[in-house]
Amino acid sequence: MEKAIEKIKSISEEINSPLNLGQVNGQYIADYLLDRSNNQTKSRNSSFQKTIKNSTAQFNSVNDIQADIKLQQMIEQNNQIYELHYYHDLVSSIPVIRGIIIFIKKVIRRAFFFLIQPIIDEQNRFNISATQSFNELYNKLCRLEESHGNELKYTNNVMEGLQDNIQKQYEEINSINKMLFESRKEIDGLQKEMDGLQTESRSQFDSISRLKMKIKNANIEKTISVNTEAEKQQNNPNVYQNIDYFSFENSFRGSEEDIQRQQNEYLKFFLGKQNIVDLGCGRGEFLSLMKENGISAVGVDIYEEYVEYGEEKGVKIVQGDAVEFLRQQNADDLGGIFCAQLVEHLKPEQIMEICSLSYEKLKKGSCVIFETPNPCCLAIYTNAFYMDPSHIKPVHPETMKYYLKQAGFYDVQIIFTESSKVPYQLPLLNASHVSNLEEFNSGIQLVSNLLFGSQDYAVVACK
Repeated sequence: MEKAIEKIKSISEEINSPLNLGQVNGQYIADYLLDRSNNQTKSRNSSFQKTIKNSTAQFNSVNDIQADIKLQQMIEQNNQIYELHYYHDLVSSIPVIRGIIIFIKKVIRRAFFFLIQPIIDEQNRFNISATQSFNELYNKLCRLEESHGNELKYTNNVMEGLQDNIQKQYEEINSINKMLFESRKEIDGLQKEMDGLQTESRSQFDSISRLKMKIKNANIEKTISVNTEAEKQQNNPNVYQNIDYFSFENSFRGSEEDIQRQQNEYLKFFLGKQNIVDLGCGRGEFLSLMKENGISAVGVDIYEEYVEYGEEKGVKIVQGDAVEFLRQQNADDLGGIFCAQLVEHLKPEQIMEICSLSYEKLKKGSCVIFETPNPCCLAIYTNAFYMDPSHIKPVHPETMKYYLKQAGFYDVQIIFTESSKVPYQLPLLNASHVSNLEEFNSGIQLVSNLLFGSQDYAVVACK
């Protein structure tokens, strides 16, 4: 702005004399007016915050006000002196020969009239055009300033309203945060109460289950011979009917949350599928996983207690034999079959029949998964396998793979689960000057995997 004022001052000094008006560079004033116009237009398109800061400083500053006054004066001066005249009073600074000098100037002026007058006429036409342009630009600038002033007032009013709204919303947010904090405390308290009630409910369910088992045992005829009872158990898959398996599993299987988290590894094989069957579902951890992911599923178990427990959890469990349940299903109808910790309870012929029925009942592109203790890890014999009296014998992973391929499955893979690994490894030897150190450590690693590898494996077969 200060530079523009200096330019206008220099122009003003030049145009004070009519003789020099034709030499004024009108581009200075045009540039100044155009710059002011462009700046006003850009300012209108800026954001609210920038408009308030920049525009308020621009219109309220003393320098801008003074520049506007000087500009208005120069515009008025241009309107008065824009026209040039060839004839004007002649003067001389030498009094003695003043008359002679003036006479010579008149002669010269007369002689050059026909050369100079066309130039003056052309200059006058330019001056008229330039002055009209300056006037139009100045009027436009005034209109823009007036419009911008109105917009600035409106913007200030809007911003004041927005600031009031923001303050109110800030106060409301603080109030909501306080309410959320109090609600979170209440929710935490309710969660603790629910956890306690769930534990108490599970304990009561265990007590009811044990009471039912005692009633069953009380109704068993004591006169049945040992040989007759042994023969009945041999023909009946539920040979451990005197075991409260619900209580047993709660004691040794692990928490439902841990089991469901481990089984989440198999979820990818069932995504996008429906009508899943969980054979030997137990407490229904896998059924809960299916429910959480919007996959329809039903569980089958021979123990009645699991049916009632499934109703409490909101999952569907039917009582029955796994093999018989598969026989009753339609061919090519199931979207997937899951069978965890079951085959170690079955005889070889039962396992092979389940594999064949699984291939028959599954849709094309669906999978069956068998999870069972891994006999390749010796730790299962000291940890969990013989802890369950209903276990018959472990099944080798290659045997399960063979059964499934014989049943017709083409894509069969074995997965040694990471979550079942024993959290220990034999330390390797770290020594120098040992000729067979690498061979020794390889042997230690092999023994470590044999003793402390994955205690469970899963075999996945797709139809």
